[in-house]
Amino acid sequence: MMTYRGYPASIEYDAESRHFYGEVVGTVDTIGFEGTSVEELEASFERVIDEYLQMCAEDGREPDRPYSGSIFIRTDPGTHRAVEAAAKASGQSINQWAQAALVEKLAG
Repeated sequence: MMTYRGYPASIEYDAESRHFYGEVVGTVDTIGFEGTSVEELEASFERVIDEYLQMCAEDGREPDRPYSGSIFIRTDPGTHRAVEAAAKASGQSINQWAQAALVEKLAG
């Protein structure tokens, strides 16, 4: 995994072509890059991110940003208390319990 300017990317290596291939993860826009060495791959990654951000600025649109994985919510104290009790009863933290509840809601 590589990161540049807050954009994480996954990397794969193709032994047959002797190339590294990378793709930014966590964005709707597809941003890919490649290189034949680690140095070339890093330079390509930084170049495509800089070009992407410049293109967005020129087009007057907000660049897509990767999600951080953090969601902050506000609720009333009674709901907060009920969530904590449910999490404790299931042997989970509030975050673990909320994650499971969100996944279940999205699936159903």
